[in-house]
Amino acid sequence: MYSKEEGILIEEFRLRNFTFLINEHSKIEGFKCLFAVNGFSKIRLQSGFPPISLVEEPKVFVLGNIKSEYVFNRNWAGCS
Repeated sequence: MYSKEEGILIEEFRLRNFTFLINEHSKIEGFKCLFAVNGFSKIRLQSGFPPISLVEEPKVFVLGNIKSEYVFNRNWAGCS
């Protein structure tokens, strides 16, 4: 099942037939966090070179339905 629908409540995800979710939340009941993708968080000013650096942190999470054999039987990087 594929959906670009917005505004789905977190509690509803497990009631739908999704195998994977791409979401801003790392924990959703019925799903396992498979890996995270870093995104921009802030700019850090520092003395020395380079004077500016970008700080990244996990922003997007890929989650898999724990009832899916494909998700369950593979090794994933996980989210920390």
